[in-house]
Amino acid sequence: MNPQTIQPLTGLRVCMLLNNDIVRDGRVLKKARTLSEAGARVLIVGQGNEKSPLLDEEPFDATLATPPYTGDSVLKRWSPAWIIRVIANQAYKRVGLLRRLRRGVVMSAFFNKDMQDPAVQFKPHVVEANDVFTGLAALDIAQATGCILVYDTHEYFSGYFTGHNNDKYRQQRSDEIEENLFTHAQQVFAPSTQIAEKIKERYPAILVTALFNSLPFESSIVAPPHRPVRLLDQTSVRSFNGHEAVIKAMKKLKGKATYTIQGQCIDKRYRQSLETLIARFGLGDVVFFEDAFTPGEAIGRASGFDIGLASYPFDVPSKNLTLANRTFTYLNAGLAIAVCGSKANIELPGFNEYGTVLDISSPKTIADSLLPLIDDPALLAHKKERAYAWSQSFSWEHQAEKYLAAYHGLYARD
Repeated sequence: MNPQTIQPLTGLRVCMLLNNDIVRDGRVLKKARTLSEAGARVLIVGQGNEKSPLLDEEPFDATLATPPYTGDSVLKRWSPAWIIRVIANQAYKRVGLLRRLRRGVVMSAFFNKDMQDPAVQFKPHVVEANDVFTGLAALDIAQATGCILVYDTHEYFSGYFTGHNNDKYRQQRSDEIEENLFTHAQQVFAPSTQIAEKIKERYPAILVTALFNSLPFESSIVAPPHRPVRLLDQTSVRSFNGHEAVIKAMKKLKGKATYTIQGQCIDKRYRQSLETLIARFGLGDVVFFEDAFTPGEAIGRASGFDIGLASYPFDVPSKNLTLANRTFTYLNAGLAIAVCGSKANIELPGFNEYGTVLDISSPKTIADSLLPLIDDPALLAHKKERAYAWSQSFSWEHQAEKYLAAYHGLYARD
């Protein structure tokens, strides 16, 4: 990014709240570095069991909050808040009294206490919630310090859990948090123009900026297509991917393509189920797994492939308006992209030049979507070149200017 484009934010204190492991959330890392380079003092309060040495090299400060409890988590911290949270989660579906306790005390006072304390001590001018599950803490921090609340929504949250999460209380509670965030936030970042427009319709008083989860542009040579063609599916979670259908489609594509799943958080049981499916179809020589990588390694890990897949189904209505984060990695690595036909995906500028709509309704339609590219090396090479050319337009160098402009406006009003 050109230093001359950076707006001076000297003296501004920004606290970012994150419900992920800090070192693995490339989106927040980019934003924190950008604000720091512009002169702001930044504190990220995020999740993690141990502070990574990588954070010592960053221009911002970082504090770890208690990791959220899951059924197979190891209890390592014995604070009262942590113990109450564990008990409440374990007994949530069994004991009505503790269910009410969780809805009241745990969800308000205890659930985000480990985030609230360091943030309040930091005395921020701005608190930025980076997901709905840090919303309660952001609201409490804003109330306690009188700071500005901004919100980075990764998806348009209305109906987010519909068709995906059967915990009705969790959906109701999350919707309440989202409603409060939109009511109190002064600036909202959205991952697509479609989501930005929807938010603006519901909350016309809020400033909304479409901020893609793009990566810094890196000069590179685009590799010619391989034979067999190499398909890549970078993924962060199990929930929104169609790995099973793609694996089944590989039976038709065997000999013409290989399929690699690069997984950030593929849990052990889910991976075992995929491995069982691969063995059943005899695809062990064409379907592969590659394990976790850091955000800084994403482009390099993708650059040896030909077509990047975003294979998630529309189980969640908001996915129709959402851009797959991995799309920007694929473009920057010089991969043609094959993505589900959401409105946001197919309306990306230049999509017809580098993209293909991936019909994930069945293994057959997946194969049929990919075969025109796989069988035409010249077309695939052209799409790879155009993907890399367009990636410059989506790079963080461009997005950072929008981000800083928004913060400069907040700083002027503070």
